[in-house]
Amino acid sequence: MSTHGANQYRPGRRLSPPNPEAELMGQTANRMACGQVWGNKCPVMVGPPIWSHAQHPTPGAQLRTAVYPRAAAVALQHLAKTGEQPIRWKVAGNPACPVATLRALAVDPSWGVRFRVAGNPTTPPDLLRTLAADQHEQVRWGVAENPHAPSSTLERMLQDPDPIVRGCTLDNPSLPRTTLALWELAH
Repeated sequence: MSTHGANQYRPGRRLSPPNPEAELMGQTANRMACGQVWGNKCPVMVGPPIWSHAQHPTPGAQLRTAVYPRAAAVALQHLAKTGEQPIRWKVAGNPACPVATLRALAVDPSWGVRFRVAGNPTTPPDLLRTLAADQHEQVRWGVAENPHAPSSTLERMLQDPDPIVRGCTLDNPSLPRTTLALWELAH
């Protein structure tokens, strides 16, 4: 029997020893070898991203993890701390992003990252109140469009100097109807 090709990839074959993080996430350890064995032609990149993809040196693998709706909290935390701006931007908009990570990203120097935090449906109300006072109107737009924004925050945002923020606030389904009616009467 020939041993030629014995080291080639075959589905279900482990390419590396078991990794506890991969096992905890219910993944097989052969997915852990992606960058180490296959480089950019990684056969496991067709499956769901896992913890190793957050640590992968290529931005493509990191972006896949950043947008994956069931990404592990530890992977998103890692990317928020170590990723470039486009990766942090994607993490900030991921509904699976842990609240502690959203809080850290809410003070990111990039207004684009803060905008994504403001629009994230899982951003807590107290953080939305803080972001509603952001210096960048685009961040305030994100809060004004977030259907989970507290009604008291939305009522204050009707006084925003930016007309687009006010318009987005008026279109928000969480704005109380009475407030909307009163605003329309006054304007």
